[in-house]
Amino acid sequence: MASNAYGSDKKDILAHGRSLYRSKDYEAALRCFNTVVSSQDGSLFTALDNRAATHTQLGDLESALRDGRRMIKEDRGSSVGYLRTGKVLQLSAKEEVALGIYRYGLGNVSKEDSNYELLQIMHDKLAGQSKAVDFVKLLPLELTQMIMRYLDFRTIVRLLRVSRPWNLTLSSFPTVWRHVDLSGAVRPVSMAAVRAYVRRSQRTIKRATLHLSKCYHDEILKHIISRCKVLQRIDVVSGFAGNTILRAAPLAIELKTLILDCYVTMDTMCQLLVDCSNLERAEFHKVHCTGRPASWRGNMSRIRSLLINVPGEEPGCGLVSKTLFEFYVTIQLRYQNTSALLENIPNAQTLTLKNWHWTLPSLNHWDFSITPKLQSLDIANNQHIIFPRLPPSLRTLDLSSCIAAPELDDLSLANVMDSSLPEMKSLSLSNYHSMEPTRLTALLSLGKGKLELLNLKHCNLQAYNISSLIQDGFLTNVIQLGLAGLPVNDTCVELLATNSHLLKYLDLSSTRVTGVGVKALVLKPGVQLERLNLMLCSSVNVDAVNFARSYGIQTTYSFPENRMLRN
Repeated sequence: MASNAYGSDKKDILAHGRSLYRSKDYEAALRCFNTVVSSQDGSLFTALDNRAATHTQLGDLESALRDGRRMIKEDRGSSVGYLRTGKVLQLSAKEEVALGIYRYGLGNVSKEDSNYELLQIMHDKLAGQSKAVDFVKLLPLELTQMIMRYLDFRTIVRLLRVSRPWNLTLSSFPTVWRHVDLSGAVRPVSMAAVRAYVRRSQRTIKRATLHLSKCYHDEILKHIISRCKVLQRIDVVSGFAGNTILRAAPLAIELKTLILDCYVTMDTMCQLLVDCSNLERAEFHKVHCTGRPASWRGNMSRIRSLLINVPGEEPGCGLVSKTLFEFYVTIQLRYQNTSALLENIPNAQTLTLKNWHWTLPSLNHWDFSITPKLQSLDIANNQHIIFPRLPPSLRTLDLSSCIAAPELDDLSLANVMDSSLPEMKSLSLSNYHSMEPTRLTALLSLGKGKLELLNLKHCNLQAYNISSLIQDGFLTNVIQLGLAGLPVNDTCVELLATNSHLLKYLDLSSTRVTGVGVKALVLKPGVQLERLNLMLCSSVNVDAVNFARSYGIQTTYSFPENRMLRN
């Protein structure tokens, strides 16, 4: 009947049967396969395999087993019959018999068979002798390449030594070599190795990470830049970057990101900012001040993100030399014209200036309002500062660990009052001890009801100041709140539960809150709290902690004997 409907061409009938199988019309597919099997032509072996699969789907394992064994009889040198028969036997809970079929197949099938390794795997799995499989041989190249992208550079280099096929396969994936990371090298990197990396990438390296103490050859970075015109990012993680970076980096015409976590002089930093014509993001984590004032001349309008950190010590400094160095940094920073810097980066959106220690407060009077696109400002750990003028575009402000100039408090307060921050969402004043309540209220008023993250850790506040902030609506939309080290009591916590319904993370470590306050916070209707920090809260007992955890709140707590419990 199937022959009359679809013609006498058995290949057409077989193809139609497969189509019906894919559409899960197993009964109709079985009729097509029966027609081809009954014809006893050249398509018999394939038809038997398809019919066995169909019988399996219909639950007729006996018929499927007969077809599988018939396949083995038809072609003992093909792995397909053994795999089909073994699968049916496993579904019939006859693992020992299936193991015998796989073993018999391994003795008859040539190792050149495309499914020989799969047959070996099935045998080893049942025999309890599972062995490592060379997935590079088994998987398509596209999948192997996707897997390799998740590995770090050092691991990829080590995998080159697994075998010659692995070496050839990895060397044929240019995308795997687009980030050359030499920071994990345990021995000095040779020029020959760098040339090989460039060759494997087909000159498409986009990111280079260097460890200067392991890359002694001055030509390494220059070689990568000169061969790879698409290089967009350079990271240096150690050493002292001098002429090597200064000569090479400007040659990278597509360089967008430069991150130097190594010592660099103020002169070198200024020169790089000017000479790297397409630089958009620059980070200088260890700037060493020189005897000359910084020169911020040149076009730096393309800079979108800038970080400058002036650490208080250099590698190998002893106690005396460290003190002298800090004094030296302080003296030299008097001559760094930060106003000129801000004028030359009008398009900056993220700016970080850390550890700028000043002896004269008037020299640290920053006016960030001249950067109209600034969204994130981090000036943490600066000393003798006057509260800066801020642009209305600001969304994130970090003044952690700053030390204000008390003799110029009036000017600081005036700058706060003159600011307008309608977009501010995040404010960190951690360890800003001189942030007194009047100035804090004025600052919070700029973004009243809009702040989502606020950190007041160890600020100079009393319990009634905190209660006032809550009752006056300053913390209405706060999602993350840090009150560590403040005299927070149960009354403050209950007010938070009543007025701050969006709160998800609350840091109450080293406060006066008790178990009563914790339970009130948890039981308050509408509370969405997810994480609670109660470290070093001596008045909180274990029952209150477990109570909070029972409501699904991730609670961190330390017992008086300093044993840690984390959930």
